Amino acid sequence: GVLTTPSVTQTILRSTDTIYKPEGEQVNIGVNLTLSTTLVRTYKDEVLVQTLFSGGVATDSSDIIRYFTTSTADIDTVLITQGGVDRQTINVVDVCEHKYTPVRVTFVNKFGAMEDVWFFKASKEALTTKNEKYTANLIAVGTYATNRRQNVIYDKNGTQTITLNSGYYDESYNEVFKQLSLSESVWLKASDGQIQPINIKSSSLQYKTKLNDKLINYTIDAEYASSTINNVR
Repeated sequence: GVLTTPSVTQTILRSTDTIYKPEGEQVNIGVNLTLSTTLVRTYKDEVLVQTLFSGGVATDSSDIIRYFTTSTADIDTVLITQGGVDRQTINVVDVCEHKYTPVRVTFVNKFGAMEDVWFFKASKEALTTKNEKYTANLIAVGTYATNRRQNVIYDKNGTQTITLNSGYYDESYNEVFKQLSLSESVWLKASDGQIQPINIKSSSLQYKTKLNDKLINYTIDAEYASSTINNVR
């Protein structure tokens, strides 16, 4: 549809000016193109690496949010210029994690844009199964058959759950984790590379012991949004 007056004045549609990511991972960002002519550029040590986008104001509702993925992981800054003015700078911080495999979670934030957040510490998966059963008739052709199963299980299925730990983030990420916990659209990039929808069951926030550090660790318990066996007929 035709775009009229934009309702969001945020340039980069995320709640913090810092992105933490594992070494070697690219950066994904959603940019508001309704304000004025936009330039999206990436830098490393103040040297231009790439111009991701250079274009005019969005005129259609489908172009309000444009997503960009950096072509290289080795950057430390994303700069958005609109109308010839530097509007927003995103700092990119590489996190070196040798012990665990980081997990990427993507959610729709309060701006209506998809936002990534990484969980760097231990994750734990589990499988919960459930089934229905009935008592079968043991009479076969007029004879009591002792070798037949009396309690018969059917419609057996399972729900896979996962617990994720972020590791310690700067306290400014409180808002990000709050939006994640409230989001109704959340996805997880599984170890096999597949994107899986998940539902967050519970979450908790833990502050680091030293008050001056102002660091937080976030834990979520989630379940995969699809049953292990497809039960939709």
